[in-house]
Amino acid sequence: MRWSGDGRLRQGIASMSSMSTDLQIDVSEQQGSVPVTLLRLDGPLDASTHTALESKVAELVEQGTRNLILDLSRVSYMGSAGFFAIQTIIKLLRSDAESGHGGAVEEVSHVKLLAPSDEVMKVIRRLGVEDYLDIRTDLGAAVASF
Repeated sequence: MRWSGDGRLRQGIASMSSMSTDLQIDVSEQQGSVPVTLLRLDGPLDASTHTALESKVAELVEQGTRNLILDLSRVSYMGSAGFFAIQTIIKLLRSDAESGHGGAVEEVSHVKLLAPSDEVMKVIRRLGVEDYLDIRTDLGAAVASF
């Protein structure tokens, strides 16, 4: 396929390359019954930005973070690499807790997803994983859920 013959195609490529590819990550602390770290993400979460998120969370875990809320309300786009990053973060902060049911061990997630944007929810629904994620719409309720 030759790109040089179609002016409209070149125009589309130019406008795509001028789109922002930066993911802004704002970190703050919330206090509930336990300390909770809140990451507010702004921008696309995809192949070009997922490593920044994974690196930031790894750094926070190294510093002692055990409970995490990912505010996804301002994520403009999420690709498969972005979802993989969320899955990696969930596994990193997962622990096993003994339930009261005959010593059975159940998995406890220490990651909540806060108010995912419509774009993020489309990906979550398309993947069929909505029931496996702890999704909250309210920050106070998310903090209190730990």
